[in-house]
Amino acid sequence: MVRCRVTYREAADERPVRSAAAALLELEVEPRPARPAWAGEPGAPPVRTPPAPPRRRRWPLPAAGAGLLAAALVFAVVAATGDEDPVDPEPAAARPAVTSRGPVVIATASVLAEPWGGVFEHHPDARGTVSVPRVHLVALAGPDARALLVVDATRRAFGGAAHRSGDGTDERVLGAPEGRGLRTLQWDAGGYGLSLTSVGLALEDQRAVAEAILLPPGPSLRHGRPPSFDDDALRGVGLAVTERRSGAATAYGSPLIGQSGGGAIEGQLHRSGVDPVLVSVVQDQLVSAARMRRALGATVSLDLTDLPGISGAATLDHGASPEGAGRIRGWSRLVLDHEVGVTIELSSDVLGPDGLAEVARAMDLGRLARTTSPLG
Repeated sequence: MVRCRVTYREAADERPVRSAAAALLELEVEPRPARPAWAGEPGAPPVRTPPAPPRRRRWPLPAAGAGLLAAALVFAVVAATGDEDPVDPEPAAARPAVTSRGPVVIATASVLAEPWGGVFEHHPDARGTVSVPRVHLVALAGPDARALLVVDATRRAFGGAAHRSGDGTDERVLGAPEGRGLRTLQWDAGGYGLSLTSVGLALEDQRAVAEAILLPPGPSLRHGRPPSFDDDALRGVGLAVTERRSGAATAYGSPLIGQSGGGAIEGQLHRSGVDPVLVSVVQDQLVSAARMRRALGATVSLDLTDLPGISGAATLDHGASPEGAGRIRGWSRLVLDHEVGVTIELSSDVLGPDGLAEVARAMDLGRLARTTSPLG
């Protein structure tokens, strides 16, 4: 049997492949001076994620960063493991990837009726080509707060040449900066995209949790190792780790960092040219609705028993997006676990959870779930 070793690049390709969703959502990038890469050398001690400044900038969506890695996906970027934490930090040997015919368009009318239109694409499933997982989930809890951290080596919070180093100097804040309600921080560091969602934490405490994250040194696309924490810093904000999971990743899907799994469908929907919605359907999703409910509690729980085939639902409602905030950054998300083993996620900056639930009711969710089977 022929075996080969795959070498990955942390920097994005000069000619990124754009998915259908990324083509719609691409924003202009404001140039800024290049900064040195923030990442340790192999064998160096863990490094701390630098604090992000308390300001908001407008950058392209994570979908654009996902598009940068689409070409690498065809050549066996996606990992294949279960929910076990990785034990081998060395680059894994890989078998040659099967040549794929690329994404297959699914007729939107077969899934969703008018007035909704748009496009669905079924992407190849490359699980089994490399055994290094690249999505990590960490749940944290305390007496008065909960948090969910997702770390992904195949997706980024920000895209574009100015952010290829992933130096962790920018952040996106979804939700109200004040108060202790549901809020998500997204940023890049050490070759990873990170997403930290909390309930019950003030913004300064949420940033303290971000600073307590210790990322492994070296190329994240090769070692795939999960992060650790400064336990003393966590205790300072009243939190402790309650769950750790790792799994395979796909470069396609929604703005949610941590798009794990294998077979994937991404959809870009609109209603008469407005109300844009992204739809992501992924097999073996690590950040499922069930895990979101377990990590974040009643704040994200949702009862959608009227949807056929749905075994669990969760919602992230960050409130109304700021005026002129861009297109889809995921201010509102609806996550659905289907009984056949896939997770369906709808994201929008225009529709709230109730609006996304109505879109889900208008869709043939069973057909989407069955269509995620690997392309032959």
